[in-house]
Amino acid sequence: MPVICDRLREAILSFLFPPVCTCCATLLPPPGALLCPACHSRVQTITQDDPLFFLACRRLCEDGPCADVVSAYRFEKDGPVQALMHALKYRGGTMVGRRLGAQLGQLILMRPWAPMIEVVVPVPLHRARLRERGYNQAELFARGIGSVLGLPVSTSGIRRIRCTQSQTTLGYAERQGNVHSAFEPCLRGRHTLRGKTVLLVDDVITTGATIRACAMALVEKTGCKVFAASIAQADQDS
Repeated sequence: MPVICDRLREAILSFLFPPVCTCCATLLPPPGALLCPACHSRVQTITQDDPLFFLACRRLCEDGPCADVVSAYRFEKDGPVQALMHALKYRGGTMVGRRLGAQLGQLILMRPWAPMIEVVVPVPLHRARLRERGYNQAELFARGIGSVLGLPVSTSGIRRIRCTQSQTTLGYAERQGNVHSAFEPCLRGRHTLRGKTVLLVDDVITTGATIRACAMALVEKTGCKVFAASIAQADQDS
């Protein structure tokens, strides 16, 4: 029923307000598109030979708690991916979040470990930030992924116990310290996630500090095997 309501709401809004490109605001001819062809052509995908991908693998997998990592796009300042993220974060574009998550889900399906995943877990917001924003963008991505993989999404397994400052202006070492011990599994999560293979989802991986801290809490407290996923990866200066 909620899915039907969401689709009906989207149809009504599309009729009243014809869809425009999230980046440049031109009218969108193809149904369901988020970007016009010109802006879409500027989107750069993350490949396995991309230096950003290698860096994320080293920080999260070789020297961290994750078994593997997958991301869809490069995040570039003033680029179309940033426009999509801003539409989601600041204009309440929940449809954008689910669609981006579904796109990431299609990439995850191509990974050999995809059949191992048992549950999708979004990186949580602190309750104060969640109250302020009204939703967790990582949860929207996770739900889009879950719809493609046919998997449940757990939003009550792990929580953020400290309201950390924004990571945007912090350097690598500062980001690590900012989110250190910021997460812990809930009592329910210690039981329901114990020993599971988890896909941990965030919006953008820059230094990997947030997703690493969250994955560490899951591995150490529940014995999970964690795979990491994000919509985009960014240079630290982005």
